Parts: sequence; C-alpha cells; structure tokens
Amino acid sequence: MRYNAQVESYFKQPEHAGVIAIATAKAGSALAGSVQEGAAIKLSLGVDESGVIQQARFQAYGCGATIAAAEYACRWAEGKPVEQLASLTSAELMQALDLPAVKLHSAILAVEVLRDAGSKIVPSQGE
Repeated sequence: MRYNAQVESYFKQPEHAGVIAIATAKAGSALAGSVQEGAAIKLSLGVDESGVIQQARFQAYGCGATIAAAEYACRWAEGKPVEQLASLTSAELMQALDLPAVKLHSAILAVEVLRDAGSKIVPSQGE
C-alpha cells in the first residue's frame, strides 16, 4: 500500500518512538491492541505539575499506518493539558494523515491508547 509523504515520514523516521527520557512530575502509560492480532501500541506520557504533557513516546508493532498514527498522536498530545486528550478523534487523525478507510483500525488504536494513557496519570516515582 502506498502512503502519502507525511505518513511515510512518520513511520520511517518517527521522532517519538521510544521511552520517556526526561524526568516529569507525573507519568502514565497504556497498551492497546496485541501483537497476536497484528497491531499494538504502547504509549507513555510525561506530565508536568500543572498537568501539561511534556513528552509523549510510543512503541508500536504493526503496519506503517499504525506507526504513523502513534507518531501523530504523540505530536498532537505534547504541549496540551491532559484534559484535552479526549478531544482527539479517530476521524480527525484519519483526515490529518489522509489514511484510507481500510486503515481506520490504526487510528482507533492510537486514539484509544492515548486516552487510556492519559487516564492513568500518576505521580512519577521519587516524587
């Protein structure tokens, strides 16, 4: 399947792949999907004391659309208050990346894991 240049850039050279690398006041992480089903995303959030997401990182298994959707979700989340995470929709993500309808599952997975990680924000260890 051919993707547009933005999607190809996001999955070939994702800037947010990996784990949280800075100390933050609070953190949350979640896992959505499964390797056995063909797509999984683990997403972690680092949040400052005022509730703003300072860093978002993901680890993903799946097709290029899944990796690109996770990258988009991380880029979208950084700098936003945790309360805003629920406002991202799979339709918005699909439109932003111009993904074909057959890749809707990738957008749903990325939105689901982002919201779930946001709901699991707790004080970081050592705080």
